[in-house]
Amino acid sequence: MSEPSKHSGGRHTAAALAFEKRMVSQLSEIFPKSAVEAATTQDVDLLTGDADYVGHTADGRRLVFEAKYLGERSRLPSAAYLQLASYKSHLEEVAGNVPPVVVLVVDSRVDPQTERTFAKSGIPVISLAESAAETRQRLRDALSRLAITIPELGAAPVDTQRFVGRCFIATPPTDSSESLRQTVIAPTLREAGYEIVGPEQRDADALSPSTLQSIQSADVIVLDMTGQHPNVLFVLGVAYASAKAVILLSQEPVTADLPSTAPVIQFDTSPEGRARLRARLRERLRATEHRTGLG
Repeated sequence: MSEPSKHSGGRHTAAALAFEKRMVSQLSEIFPKSAVEAATTQDVDLLTGDADYVGHTADGRRLVFEAKYLGERSRLPSAAYLQLASYKSHLEEVAGNVPPVVVLVVDSRVDPQTERTFAKSGIPVISLAESAAETRQRLRDALSRLAITIPELGAAPVDTQRFVGRCFIATPPTDSSESLRQTVIAPTLREAGYEIVGPEQRDADALSPSTLQSIQSADVIVLDMTGQHPNVLFVLGVAYASAKAVILLSQEPVTADLPSTAPVIQFDTSPEGRARLRARLRERLRATEHRTGLG
């Protein structure tokens, strides 16, 4: 739980702590795995920061919840956004390949502009409901808008009608990578509203004028870094030189020197691993849209 000093105004301390207690009670119902799983050292570290509750999901993810009691105030203080956005960036640096999802929970409705501001940094904002069932629905709706799927909340709806932009895919010329491209990467991109540009064949010449033109026309470049194939590394270099938005995937640790702004989505090819990859790819696409103004 948070220290009372996190909340401005001593007269609100009791109400703020009661609000946090109610939030923790509801979240324990929504994420029962957290109630029976002993807190890890990493959870303890999270809870000594800005987190008030860490929820464990069935697919191994963690949701970090920060409670903000507004009381009579009608708006979140501007410092709240800067604080939480900085905390989220810190988690992305230290929490490995699957950083926790950070969620802000408040005691009353916030205005749409505030929601949009937090959403640009991938942070959903929800108001705590009277029941866990209603809070679950609010959390699902907020995460769905960021294309984040959590098993306990149900699948996020996918809008197949919108056009967001163009995407170029670069994968190693192997059977497993081609299967991944056709059954996971490409369908996820199309569902998210992206037109796939570039050659369909896996052994296409990365140096050909048509391929280079496709890379230049793309808004987003998705690269499977598994094996660090020369063609994929070349496309990566062209993408960075052209200031393109880049999403990196890999089945193994990547030893290439990459900027800190390009975290790698690690995955495996099991059915569960492919499902997780689709979810992570949708999240990264939505974060890219918020950052670049696509869509």
